[in-house]
Amino acid sequence: MSSQFVKGLKTIKDKVIFLLEKYKETQDNDPLLYLRYLQTFTDIERIGEENMRVVKKAILSAPVPESIRRIRQKLQEETKELQGTKREHRKEEGEMVRKEIKKFSLR
Repeated sequence: MSSQFVKGLKTIKDKVIFLLEKYKETQDNDPLLYLRYLQTFTDIERIGEENMRVVKKAILSAPVPESIRRIRQKLQEETKELQGTKREHRKEEGEMVRKEIKKFSLR
């Protein structure tokens, strides 16, 4: 695959499709998919070979970011002390958006 083709991929979806097709081992391994994404579409390789080994090991041994996000979200739902300071603001914004949507749907 030419570097022009890779540079022509604009959306995350297109880039992920490319990686899943090119690197079959990423189809069942999200950390490896993420690592291949970084290697293909960012300048991460510029950090040097030794640092790249550390990054690879960290990515491949860490939980998938989505798992961490989901656990954080669940914990914050259940435990007020773990909730961030922006939670109420986001909740209020969400209510305003829902009210605006209702206005349009009632017309």
